[in-house]
Amino acid sequence: MTFAEKFCAQRGIPPEKFEEHVFRLSLRPAARRLRYLLALIRGYFEADRELIRGAGRATRLVEIEGELLDFAHDPNNRGFLRRRLNLRVSRRRLHALARETLRDGGAAAAPGGTVAVDSTITESRVVPPRP
Repeated sequence: MTFAEKFCAQRGIPPEKFEEHVFRLSLRPAARRLRYLLALIRGYFEADRELIRGAGRATRLVEIEGELLDFAHDPNNRGFLRRRLNLRVSRRRLHALARETLRDGGAAAAPGGTVAVDSTITESRVVPPRP
């Protein structure tokens, strides 16, 4: 079962709404507030939507992590608004959403611990709870 199929089944949404739901949930807060204005710039969110479509086809978390790395190096993911002001999808938010949805495909947390992902999304590790 793909990330898109599982996401839609868990949330009871039709498959054609997958991209928009994940897009909205994955946007950084400032981008979420400005998304309608930014959408006036032709192709502004194309890299973000391509990332979400690619992630939606994935069946395992490691495949999504590959999509996230590709997104970081996508030539359409450059410029002041995207890089400096972070007006784009958050890789960390999308990774967390996918991890939550695909649970069995990701790293398992220790009892009472949480799964942490480094900023490059290349490795996962279990972080013990704070005392």
